Amino acid sequence: MKNILIRRICIAATCAIALVLTFYAAVYFVMFRPNFTRRTGDYTQKQNQRHWGNDDFQARNAADTAWWENSERIRMEITSYDGLSLVAYYLPHEEAKGIVLMMHGFQSTPTRDFASIARWYYEAGYTICLPFQRNHGESEGTYITFGVKERYDVRDWVQELNDRFGMENDLWIHGISMGCATVLMASGFSLPFNVRGIIADCGFTSPKAILLTELRTRKLPLAHAFLHAGNFFARHLADFTFTEYDTFQALRTNETPVLFIHGTKDDFVPPAMTIANYEFCHAPKELLLVEDAIHAISFYQDEALYTKTLTRFLTTYALPR
Repeated sequence: MKNILIRRICIAATCAIALVLTFYAAVYFVMFRPNFTRRTGDYTQKQNQRHWGNDDFQARNAADTAWWENSERIRMEITSYDGLSLVAYYLPHEEAKGIVLMMHGFQSTPTRDFASIARWYYEAGYTICLPFQRNHGESEGTYITFGVKERYDVRDWVQELNDRFGMENDLWIHGISMGCATVLMASGFSLPFNVRGIIADCGFTSPKAILLTELRTRKLPLAHAFLHAGNFFARHLADFTFTEYDTFQALRTNETPVLFIHGTKDDFVPPAMTIANYEFCHAPKELLLVEDAIHAISFYQDEALYTKTLTRFLTTYALPR
């Protein structure tokens, strides 16, 4: 009888261990690996249709991407605080009003997120700089950390641009989606005085918040358990945690003016996250909600309103000349 009981306990324990290992394997392959590693291959037609939501917007981006690729842009490279080679391209303006550093979003590219906005900045008289975020494009890296480590890269790009162009130039930091969260997190550093403002377009508040939102959107059961297991992989493989840092911690000490932007029909990053960031920000701030804009498309949805608001922000906080 005792042997039978021991056998049953062993079988139950083995089954429990197998279930736990199966669950963690599922989390790794369903959540962690697709979301934290480098994207490979081109976007499918279906993915592009969902992203742009409008053929005209996509065609506009393609034309402006061609403009960027045919420009006399200059490659530059820095080494991150943790030893990665990070790459950016910049296009100097002969009579620059300032410099705009533009940080793209999750598993995206500088031109996919910024080609048209970058062209607008350049034609408005600004030198533009478009880095590849770590673990994207030409930049090195193994894992995406949703702004936690990327914020240090923003700090270092700011230093590099000031070393090259001098601190007498206005410097603006524009981020979109994960790039927005990244630049907001970077606002927690003591940024140089010539960083005149941050343009924060459709960013989230924390890795935990956006991942939990995505898990719930997919209607996956045990969302919190998935998040906990995913955090295990983040800690042990990517050397960060989902709660290590967030935009609120940065905005608590930030003194740089911020223009917050979000589309009202964004179903990827909820507009409520930008509103929460706006409400938490104690620095000079402005909020622009673009009606009917989906994720990261506000510029295309209402270019006149977007650029009017942006021009006013740039004019208001530029260094006196």
